[in-house]
Amino acid sequence: MAIFWPVHNFSFVIGWDDQTFVTNHYTEDGLARKNLNAIITEFYHGQYAPVNQLYYSLIFEIFDYNPIYYHIGGFVIHLINAALVYKFVGKISMALFSYTAIKNAQVAFFTTIFFACAPVNLEPVAWVSASKVLLYAMFYLMSLISYIKYINTKKNIYFYLVIIGFIISFGAKEQAVTMPVCMLLIDFAYKRDFKEGIVWYEKLPFVVLSLLFALASLQSQGMVVFGGGKFYPITDRMFLFFYTISEYFTKIFIPVNLSYVYPYPFQIGEKSPMWLWVYPFFIPVALFCLKRFLLRKWMFFGALFFLIHILVVSNLFSLARYSAIADRYAYLSSIGIYFILASIIVKANSILSFRSYVLGMSVIYTCFFAFYTHNHSFVWENSITLKRKIKTVMEHRSDYKKP
Repeated sequence: MAIFWPVHNFSFVIGWDDQTFVTNHYTEDGLARKNLNAIITEFYHGQYAPVNQLYYSLIFEIFDYNPIYYHIGGFVIHLINAALVYKFVGKISMALFSYTAIKNAQVAFFTTIFFACAPVNLEPVAWVSASKVLLYAMFYLMSLISYIKYINTKKNIYFYLVIIGFIISFGAKEQAVTMPVCMLLIDFAYKRDFKEGIVWYEKLPFVVLSLLFALASLQSQGMVVFGGGKFYPITDRMFLFFYTISEYFTKIFIPVNLSYVYPYPFQIGEKSPMWLWVYPFFIPVALFCLKRFLLRKWMFFGALFFLIHILVVSNLFSLARYSAIADRYAYLSSIGIYFILASIIVKANSILSFRSYVLGMSVIYTCFFAFYTHNHSFVWENSITLKRKIKTVMEHRSDYKKP
């Protein structure tokens, strides 16, 4: 609450999507049957996010367009997500480590603290239009926890809850299509036998739903996705892929110079700059050098959790965007990086001679997150503060030309 307290006083960010996705006729028509049917069946401005729109409509029914309640709602959902992260990581730690209950709780605790305070996770909390990320993550995490309960108990009720949570999660944001792959990752953590047919049959409903959801997402964007051929060719996308993965990792682990907009390093039709060649060379080499460390089960799980949930926004697929990356897209994938970091802290803390240093560095790291998030939140106070920040970012680009 201390970190995010300023957010409740912020305005809608008019000019940056709030005027379109929050203050619209779906919101104002409330929870009438005709409006509910329209929200569920219609595309709106290249998106299909009925759960998110229902969320706005519900708040409007009670509080009208008072922005304080939209911001409080986002903060509350972020707190719920933090609690779900603690629950999820606690269960995963039990599967990946032969730890005591206290050590498993420590891994979950550090992961949750980093996730809750992370500057990169501020954007969906401070920006009302990004609430779809919070909602998608909440139902996604509920589904993963239900899936773990299904694995442990074999009770069908938990499997049905996974399906329901998956559908609702996609209804908030299309990034939920990664669910079937993430379920396989959890199977790996719980040492399920991939030679057994049931492990694969269980995923069929989710694969079918994911394909349908993906088609719905493409249809919602219409010719925006395919029209005009104004996209980077596949060779350029490979450079952008490695660049994007590196940028997301950096923003999660060592957040500096966070912004709402991260312009592409070069424009369509331009020759890619030579410095981009560093990424497709350095990243594979680094992975090869660290392979013995990365192949440890807990490290492998965290790295894949990060990659699975960032892959759909990694610029490998050519979609219509004006920003190379966006902080909000790292919200769920950041759990994988913070899980690895938390695991390293707990392992290092077990070495008596390192204990004071590890705890001291953990406190400093957490305080850095807290202060950065608190101070950076004021960028989202209103349209003027946000545009002022973007102006600063653009003026510091090497290709900036004064008007």
